[in-house]
Order: sequence, then structure tokens, then C-alpha cells
Amino acid sequence: TLVPSARRRSTEDMTTDSSFSSSLSLAGRRAVVTGSTSGIGRAITEALAAEGAHVMLNGFGNPDEVEALRKAIADEHGVKTAYSAADMTKPDEIAAMIAEARGAFGSVDILVNNAGIQHVSPIEDFPVDKWDAIIAINLTAAFHAIRAAVPVCVSTMIKGHPSSLAVFTAEEAMLSVAEIGPPLVSVLWRMKPNWLS
Repeated sequence: TLVPSARRRSTEDMTTDSSFSSSLSLAGRRAVVTGSTSGIGRAITEALAAEGAHVMLNGFGNPDEVEALRKAIADEHGVKTAYSAADMTKPDEIAAMIAEARGAFGSVDILVNNAGIQHVSPIEDFPVDKWDAIIAINLTAAFHAIRAAVPVCVSTMIKGHPSSLAVFTAEEAMLSVAEIGPPLVSVLWRMKPNWLS
């Protein structure tokens, strides 16, 4: 079943609703942020850690620099951190990343599908391999990550632990994601939560 438009709360409602804002405590939450070794993803990861969330980084980079970043976030904010070099074009590696996060943190509460690439060119000159890579990383990877994370969240709930999964993605095409219902909370709007201010 597709998510009905009428059931999606507006950004304005969510950012002004005090009960919604108060439920966004991130202390002890467990997050996976794709494409987080630099840029916006790194900033999101650091913001989550600053609020007390345990975080798994993902992305490319010099191994020593990535390890230094992971350790710096853990030391500065007193949270657990982990790193996965999963290639977002490879579903098996995406699933392994979610499994690694579960092993490191016990579950996954937050999934930020941040990884993305772009290429600008007239369509008649646009390389097909670039198009395929953009769709794989910017769109399909989010599907595979959500698909892998939902069972982790559900299994945690079945074992008696309160759990929900918040999924953040900026891809308009992901608005067609199937609604699972509680404990899955699909956060599929373009918004800026207070902890990203």
C-alpha cells in the first residue's frame, strides 16, 4: 500500500508541534548515515552524535583519516561509533552494513540515506554508465538500506525492546515506498529537525 498523502504531516506541523519535537530525543539512539565521511553526511553524523546518538559512518576516504574521524566523534561526544566501507551500488554490502550496525549497537533506530552523486551534461552526451550509477546510489541504495533495516528494527521490538525506525531521504521517488506501519516511521519529507539547526 502506498503512503496516502493525507497521512503525511507537513514540515510546518512537525517543527511547531511541541509533542513531536519532544519525542525527538536522540540520546542512546542508533544511527546509520550513508555517505558520511565528508560534506553534509559528516555534518549530520556529528550532529546526531552531539545529541547522544551512536553512529555508523559510511563512505569512501583515506582509511587513516576515516578512522581518525570515527575516533574523534566517539571521544568528543562519548558515543559508540563504527564505520562501514559498503559500496552503495552493491545490495549485499548495504545489507552487511546494516548487520554490522546491529552488531555494534544492538539495533538501528535511524537511517539517513545521504549518499549521492551527480553528473551534469546535455542528455545527448550523458554517459549511460553515469546515469546508471546515479540511479543506483541516489535511489536504489535507499531502497536496499530500508529493506535491510526494517527487519532489524522489528526483531528488536519482538524481543521486548521499544523500537522504531526513522528513515530520512531526500529522494522524491522514495515517496512511493510501501508503508509498513509501527514500528516503522517513514520520514520522507524535506525538513530540518531542530537537531540539525
